[in-house]
Amino acid sequence: LTDVQTEMFCGLSWQDVTSKCRERCPSGEDTECPEGFFCFAYTGCQEEKGYPEDEYQHLNGHGDEESPGDSGNADGKDEEKQEEKIEPCVPFQVTITPDNWPQEISWTLTNEAGEVVADDGNEEMTKGEPYIWLECVP
Repeated sequence: LTDVQTEMFCGLSWQDVTSKCRERCPSGEDTECPEGFFCFAYTGCQEEKGYPEDEYQHLNGHGDEESPGDSGNADGKDEEKQEEKIEPCVPFQVTITPDNWPQEISWTLTNEAGEVVADDGNEEMTKGEPYIWLECVP
């Protein structure tokens, strides 16, 4: 796999995929992902963490242990519910290389109305080593 392909993962949204790193989709096609999930590139994910058992229930709409790609509802209502929850967003990356005082670093992204759309900081960063935040903003 190429470097780009190794960071292609399935998720419900950018925030979801970058925080859970469930399953690779190296072709970049949504069809490699379970029903209702989408393939995202440049996620920062390095290893597949899989789908926890409680997510099988969420994906299938019931408690049996079918694989994540199986549909638990033949009439498509589960898929419609999944699609309603997904909000469109734009991938946004912040890269900061800390100076001598990394504990003093934070950042905020606001929209035109002055509302905070994303923020973070004060991580356990090391002087001189870049830290990357991946966000998906509306």
